[in-house]
Amino acid sequence: PYAEAPVGALRFRPPVLKTSWTQDFDASSHGPACPQLLDNAAAPPEPNQSEDCLSVNVWAHESSELKPVMIWVHGGGFVVGNGGRDMYNAAKLAQRGDVVVVTFNYRVGMLGFLALDELRADSESGATGNFALLDQRMVFEWVRDNIEAFGGDPNNVTIFGQSAGAICVCSHLGMPGSDGLYHRAIIQSGTGCFGPWFPEQVEGDSQAYLAATGCAQNEDVPTCLRDLSVDAVLEAQRLPAKNILGQANIGPYVDGVALPTEPLERLARSEVPQVPIISGSTALEVAAF
Repeated sequence: PYAEAPVGALRFRPPVLKTSWTQDFDASSHGPACPQLLDNAAAPPEPNQSEDCLSVNVWAHESSELKPVMIWVHGGGFVVGNGGRDMYNAAKLAQRGDVVVVTFNYRVGMLGFLALDELRADSESGATGNFALLDQRMVFEWVRDNIEAFGGDPNNVTIFGQSAGAICVCSHLGMPGSDGLYHRAIIQSGTGCFGPWFPEQVEGDSQAYLAATGCAQNEDVPTCLRDLSVDAVLEAQRLPAKNILGQANIGPYVDGVALPTEPLERLARSEVPQVPIISGSTALEVAAF
């Protein structure tokens, strides 16, 4: 685990770094996936789900020489996915690439991206939405602080992702708070670095989600949302199909704080630290759908 369970008062808030522990921790299997709907999405089943899902997986080398690090951001339309899937087993990549590979879970769907003015007013930073991007940034910080113990070089980190994961990678190019935590970026089918960033789109869909929860008329919307069962949150995501996964559009969002502007605008102004970038399309990108 890299963060505390985002439950109760921590739901719909930025992640909180996991506190240290002294007892043995059994890390021989992947942690649970973050909560997600599966019956109307093109995705492998995720039978093991929990809100206590913020964990990393590391494929390391027994070597005295520090290896380059690659951090994988999984895809899934921002509503499904799990860094512990068999398809993301990084043993071969670590061996053939002679690298340390990190995969991880981040919050998806409403739990990861709900953008509401009520949550903005409830935030110390004045931010809203983008909880998933802040989860990802905490992983980058975890790698910076801990990866050397696994044989990785914290000064040689590549972030890479596919589909929604690629758009997340691009989002970090637009986030000043992520600067310096990575040194290369690979954008695999990131649709030209265009995502559902536009405020009117994300805010409108977030309002639809809120209405579906029954909390819209509550005097204390954040508390009402945090008191819901996770099943009730997932049920609220059953909206008329708007995208290829049969979900309303939700994802990274220009909130003016964590993500102050569209990444391409920040790139155009040469405000992004000069890092090598590979961008392209993944073969058979939409075959799963």
